[in-house]
Amino acid sequence: MSQDPAPSATVRDDLLAAALALIVEHGDLAFSLRQLAEAADTSTMSIYTQFGNREGLYRALAGEAFELFAAGLAEVDVADNTDAPSALRAMAAAYRRFATEYPSAFDLIFGGVVSFDAVEPLVDEFEGRPAPSATGYEVYGMFASVFSNGVTAGSIRSDVPLRLVMDSYWAQMHGLVALERLGYVRSAADAGERFAFGIDTIIAGLAPPGPHS
Repeated sequence: MSQDPAPSATVRDDLLAAALALIVEHGDLAFSLRQLAEAADTSTMSIYTQFGNREGLYRALAGEAFELFAAGLAEVDVADNTDAPSALRAMAAAYRRFATEYPSAFDLIFGGVVSFDAVEPLVDEFEGRPAPSATGYEVYGMFASVFSNGVTAGSIRSDVPLRLVMDSYWAQMHGLVALERLGYVRSAADAGERFAFGIDTIIAGLAPPGPHS
């Protein structure tokens, strides 16, 4: 007697897990749908049934990449995040580590590999979960408590809206990582020095202005 087919949600989860494992293992998105089907112990038809096409697969996979990204950031110990500069340096290091250890996952999220539907503007409580944008908001929000506690402790400026402070920091951090990913560095040591200096510079710039500023 034949076994009942696996539930659709299980097939989808298995395909996404296998696809994420493939890009982590090989460092690129150049896997065939046949390779993915074999890795997930299913058929290529299941891929089309679940995702429609490769673009749909990539969109869903980007959500998985965001989850991996969020998990890496969540491992950073920022319990004492009243020391905002130290916490921000640790989170920036985790951000860069994800980009260098999982380049294909990083490119899925930020590299323009796929296009995502527009979502509602960022608010305090984002209802719904359109992958991966809602997860992206959650990642962005991981920095929020660090910044707000830094404002309270006096290490982060409070004379401008917090969102502007966070955006400036994020832009500096992401820009440095993106330049490294594009190869605009002389060596790994050069990349590390640039990143450390850039993060220190933006953190210093986000400190409260002095009496003569």
